[in-house]
Amino acid sequence: MGKKKAQSSKYGAPLYCAAWPPGGYVLVAGGGGKKSSGIPNKIAIVQVSQGKLGAEVDSVATKEAPLRMALHPQGTSLVLALGTGTLERFDVEIRPEAPPVLHPAAGKERERLAGFASVKCLAFSSDGRLLAMGGEDGSITVLDYLTLRVLADLRGENGLRDAVRDVDFSPAHKDKVLAATCEDGSCTLWAWEKQLQIASLDLPQGLEKGGAFNRCRFARDGSNALFVTVNQRGEGHLLRWEQNEEGELLLERQAKAHAGASTSFDISPSGAYLGSATSEVRFRPSLCLAGDAGVFNSATLAPVSRTRAAHMVFATAVAFERGDSALLSVSADASAHLTPIAPWGRGISLVTLILLLLVLLLAALAAVWALGLDVRLQQTLERFGIRPGKHGEL
Repeated sequence: MGKKKAQSSKYGAPLYCAAWPPGGYVLVAGGGGKKSSGIPNKIAIVQVSQGKLGAEVDSVATKEAPLRMALHPQGTSLVLALGTGTLERFDVEIRPEAPPVLHPAAGKERERLAGFASVKCLAFSSDGRLLAMGGEDGSITVLDYLTLRVLADLRGENGLRDAVRDVDFSPAHKDKVLAATCEDGSCTLWAWEKQLQIASLDLPQGLEKGGAFNRCRFARDGSNALFVTVNQRGEGHLLRWEQNEEGELLLERQAKAHAGASTSFDISPSGAYLGSATSEVRFRPSLCLAGDAGVFNSATLAPVSRTRAAHMVFATAVAFERGDSALLSVSADASAHLTPIAPWGRGISLVTLILLLLVLLLAALAAVWALGLDVRLQQTLERFGIRPGKHGEL
């Protein structure tokens, strides 16, 4: 696991969300909110070259500061939740060897988007047909993304008790199941078509006192796994839940991920990795580290790569490169940072690699010892005038 010194780049405004479309450019977004702040509200298009973030090559102004961003699975469309709780949508034109072009929604589509309010989080289904939105009022709304028609609206008695912090669709259940975390620290699962809550997760022993569920992601490899971050007493933890044949969700594995609280979370497109970044960590009054970014093996929850103090203040969002080569993190200090995933670390944790090397070393030593023993035995037999026959027969 690498522990690298941060080399972050800054982009002129507090950054709250990020996405990585196909190609060598990333999208980072944020701003100052009101015009009186003097800080622009924008989506910045940033080039990535040789594993490093470059300059801002272009930007698109937004009405308000973007706080959340969802990129269509095909990378062709982008939806933003703004500071006012409203939505903006852009078509993403991917161009070979050139920055992507963002085309804003217009006409009736723009009018329909203006009808949604108090949106706090966004998530596309695995095939991009559906868009889920979590609201400040505890509502979950599921749209047909092509037409923006409301398919389900969970609110009131059929909704959640507090503001929705995160939502995600389950590919293993054909996107018919949603997970949601709330500001009250709860995590629930919903059969959204039936507007029915089907499960509520309990914090495991050791985390139940002062612990709170924070973010959630379903597996992307076809399994029934659900990954959730939990913050307890200023520390960030990763949990992996698995659904058994009876449909029950059982805690399969848990691990402490960070010395600070996790503030952002995502899963790589292949499902092999989890990415998380943190808030400030105060070890003593004179020492405060902030914005760690880490990559973890999704099967074992073991750390694969980590950047200490990637940002000066808390991280706000993370996003993976589509080929699982790096994790992008952004922060309210206007910085963005890449944490690379080493080729040897892909699909295998450092602990597993060390154990594998030890096994190979022991096997080699055993072979050398056995060879030496055979030579000594032959020399002893010859001393007594006994010579081995064919295939070692006496």
